[in-house]
Amino acid sequence: MRCFLAIVPPKGVIQQITSFSQQFEFGQYFKHTNIKSFHITFEFYSDLPINLTKKVSNQLAFEISKIDQFKICPGEYATWPNRVQSKVLILKIIKSRSIHLLKELISRVNENYLINTESRRFKPHISIGRWSKPFHLEKSVLNKMNREKTNQCFTAPEIVLFKSQLSQTGVSYIKLNSFSFNDES
Repeated sequence: MRCFLAIVPPKGVIQQITSFSQQFEFGQYFKHTNIKSFHITFEFYSDLPINLTKKVSNQLAFEISKIDQFKICPGEYATWPNRVQSKVLILKIIKSRSIHLLKELISRVNENYLINTESRRFKPHISIGRWSKPFHLEKSVLNKMNREKTNQCFTAPEIVLFKSQLSQTGVSYIKLNSFSFNDES
């Protein structure tokens, strides 16, 4: 089963990011991410065995409950894989000690259960939208976005295990489980 672990920003943050990015022109082949699909991925599971889902969920719940809630701060807008052959417009997430600890914890749980994860390296980000054909985004547009942005930091109360469900109309995400961070502040 294709799954991923992600943190979902609050609705107000999603609305702010969406309304800001929609002020800019990205060409006819660009499609904004559905607001119901906004998330910050921390791990991709290309094939999580169904028989391990409950065990992994129990271990994640136990381990994640030890991590205090923490702030997540959006950084700069960028494109992937690069500005000249853009396929995805992203909003980077600023690195923090808490994010690093979370990634380490998830890796340990994966190793305990010998779970195969996708090998592609990535940095936490929010996908703002995608181009159906490679696109050359002018540097001036990104510079303007990064000058004018007013992104809010937010507290992450939980991380969610989603299942990716492909269909003819696109991908949908099914929430399998959520794991709360420690809230003893």
